[in-house]
Amino acid sequence: MHQNDSRPFRTRDAPALGVTRGRLAGPGYRQLFRGIHVAAHVPDSVELRADAALLLCPAQAVLCGRTAALLRGLPVEDDGSIHVGLPADATRPDRRPGLCPHRDTPTVDVVPWGSRRLVGIPEMFLGVAKECPQGREGLVQVVVLGDALLRHRWCAAEDIEAHLGHCDGRPGVVLARKARPLLRPRVDSPMETRTRLVLVLGGLPCTETGLDVFDEWGEWIGRPDLAYPELRVALQYEGDDHRTNRRRWREDVRRDEVLQEHGWYVMRIVADDVFVHPQALVRRVRSRMERQRELLGHR
Repeated sequence: MHQNDSRPFRTRDAPALGVTRGRLAGPGYRQLFRGIHVAAHVPDSVELRADAALLLCPAQAVLCGRTAALLRGLPVEDDGSIHVGLPADATRPDRRPGLCPHRDTPTVDVVPWGSRRLVGIPEMFLGVAKECPQGREGLVQVVVLGDALLRHRWCAAEDIEAHLGHCDGRPGVVLARKARPLLRPRVDSPMETRTRLVLVLGGLPCTETGLDVFDEWGEWIGRPDLAYPELRVALQYEGDDHRTNRRRWREDVRRDEVLQEHGWYVMRIVADDVFVHPQALVRRVRSRMERQRELLGHR
C-alpha cells in the first residue's frame, strides 16, 4: 500500500493504492463507513472516524457539535457518530450510519485543528445542545460542557451568550439558553457540575464553586469543591481516585480537618449520591443547611 496505512481511504481509491478487491475484503482491512476503509490494525478513535467522514463530504465541511468537542478533549459523551457542519448551499453527502451532516451550521467562524477544521467554541456549544436529549439529562450534559469551557478558558460566558443571542429559531438554542445561566467557572470536574445541578434542580440555592477560604488572619486554608460560605458548609466530591490514591486520600483528610478546625461543616459526596439517591442528597444538604443556620444564628 503506497499511502500511510494508518489513514482511511475511499474504497474506489483502493486499486491506486495497491489494494486489490480480494485484500480489501479480507481481514487486513475494515470498513468505517460505506465506501471508506482503513487498515484493520488501526485502533478506533474519534480522529480516525472524523477523517473518514470528511472523505465523504464537500471541501466546505467542518467538524461540529460533539465531534468538535471530543477532538478538543472536552467532557461530552461520544455517541459514535461524526457530526459535520455544512453551509446551506453545500452538497449533502449520502446518508450513512454514523455520519450526521448538519446543513444549518455557519462555517464562517472556523478554527484550524491540526489537519482538520472545527467550528468555533460558541457554535460548538450550540451544536452539542442540539444533539443532546431534551429534558434534565440533556441540560446537565450541556452545563457540564459549559463549565469545562469556562474552567479551561476556552471562552467566556459572555461569548456564549452573545452567540446565542443571534440564534433565534435554530435547533438546540432553547436548551443552550436554559443552560447558560447555570454555567460556573472554577469547576474541576464533570461530577462537581452534576453534584451542583442535583442541588439546584432540587430547589436549593446554587453553591459557590472553587471558592478560596481564608482564616481570620487572611491565610488560605482551602478550596472546597462546592460551598455555601455564609453557612460554612463545604461539599467535597470524592471520586474513586480519592479512595485508591493513598496520597490523595491523606491530603483530603487533612484538608477537611483544617476546614473543620475553622468552623466549617464538611460533607463528602460520592457517585451513588448523585446518580442513585439524588433526592436523598438534596434532603441531606437541606437539613445540614438548616442546622448550620441555627448554629450560626442566621435567619
